[in-house]
Amino acid sequence: SAEHKVPIFSESELTRMADLHFILLVLSTLEEGGYFTQDNEVENYISKFNNEYPNFEQNRDLVSNVIIDILDSELPLDSIWFRKSNFFSLVCELCFSGLSIVSIIEKLNEQEELILQNKNEDKETNIYAKYYSSMYAGTNSRTSRVNRSEFIRTQIIPAANIV
Repeated sequence: SAEHKVPIFSESELTRMADLHFILLVLSTLEEGGYFTQDNEVENYISKFNNEYPNFEQNRDLVSNVIIDILDSELPLDSIWFRKSNFFSLVCELCFSGLSIVSIIEKLNEQEELILQNKNEDKETNIYAKYYSSMYAGTNSRTSRVNRSEFIRTQIIPAANIV
């Protein structure tokens, strides 16, 4: 299989195993069935499944396939979806929905344009400005994670082309 380098991590982050932490965060989110603040639940799941992780193969394959599909997709490397906070939300939402990146890629690109065009609008009244804000401010807060999730679930997932 081809080598896949996830462009969201710097070399120093890889040295600090930020990629492993990212995967543990995604797996914990899937086990939790939703989002939590910071990495509060990661340690709990590491302890809980220290000896045995019953969903290991299923979730390993799911998360690996979703990430590889994103990396192999036509999504431009300079896309906002390759920002760590967005990449996290995208991976989680594709895992939760069972959709493939291919089915939503056009919508992702379209929504990215709208997010960037509306970034300076009032985030109280503009969903794109609200999303933009949640990409940068408090990216690890539960509120920002839920905001990104809701945006993907309402603006992108329903437009999926079932492939």
